[in-house]
Amino acid sequence: MRLSALLVVSALAVQAAPDPGFLGTAYPLHAKPSFPAGLYHWIDSLAGSSVGKTKDAHRGEFLETHGRPSGEDLEHLDAFRAARLEHMRANPGRDGALPVPRSSALLGIFCAAPTLDAALAQAKRELSPEGFASLARALRHFGPKYESIWRDGEVPRVFLERARRDPRRERLADLLERMVRFYGVDIGSAPPPAIALVPVPDGFGTHAEAVGRHLLLEIRPRDDLAGQASVIVHENAHYLWTILPDERRQRLEKAAKDAGPPGERAWEALHEALPTALGQGVADREFRPDRWSSRAPWYHDADIDAYAKALFSLVARSLAEGKPFDEEFLRLAVARYPGGTQPAEAAPHVTPR
Repeated sequence: MRLSALLVVSALAVQAAPDPGFLGTAYPLHAKPSFPAGLYHWIDSLAGSSVGKTKDAHRGEFLETHGRPSGEDLEHLDAFRAARLEHMRANPGRDGALPVPRSSALLGIFCAAPTLDAALAQAKRELSPEGFASLARALRHFGPKYESIWRDGEVPRVFLERARRDPRRERLADLLERMVRFYGVDIGSAPPPAIALVPVPDGFGTHAEAVGRHLLLEIRPRDDLAGQASVIVHENAHYLWTILPDERRQRLEKAAKDAGPPGERAWEALHEALPTALGQGVADREFRPDRWSSRAPWYHDADIDAYAKALFSLVARSLAEGKPFDEEFLRLAVARYPGGTQPAEAAPHVTPR
């Protein structure tokens, strides 16, 4: 299929505007099926360059649908990896005013774009001519193959329809509102968060990733709002962290590091442990109480998992009592840090499922 024809197909696939009322008007969360994000993430997974943990799921789906990769397939995956690496090395780690993980900045372009055409136009401005040509050729090659998996966005569309009818939407919006008060941010003056929904085969976990205000979320065919509530909360916690005013973030960082090396390690670990305590702790207990357990893994890194569980009661109490994410919270959070000799990696923001 010619690239121009593929662009028309992708435009039709995402013609529905983002839904500003995904959770009602209380929390301005947009959500939409995203062909550009899905295609990019799928190729990224096939290439092994994605930070996600569902690469094997997408590779298995490719084998089942299209058979073993051809020599041409492998050449385009090599070219894709090269373009991705070029962008990662050159990207300053910002999306406008918001910080983003450099390793995921190119993904963010595809999550943000309404069409594949728009994504490519932005990528062209951020890559060398050679890098852009490699990326465009890979998309042109794999686009028709992905159509048989995308199926007009059937899986994320069904999820959205199911979620819109779910009476628990209001509870999820209320939890996110309480998180806004906890983080003490002015969400009304910030670019609103937007979820790019993409499919993943059933029988596997899911991958979610925050790139500034753009949140990638994999959806399985039988997923519902309760099953994805913890992930939505986790990724929105990352978003709320990014819109903290710089002066306040620096003040909080200083408060943690004033405690010495344990405080420094706690501050780095907090970037993932706090969203995990909010998502896999508070949200999962509320929306899936029959499956929630503090003994089950909440995060794939053992140190982050332990810290999130140590923070859980403090975070739950702070939300219930309307207490803020401030210096006093940090003092108590640092005191709960289980230890460890190495700082935890703060990015990229990936949610385990």
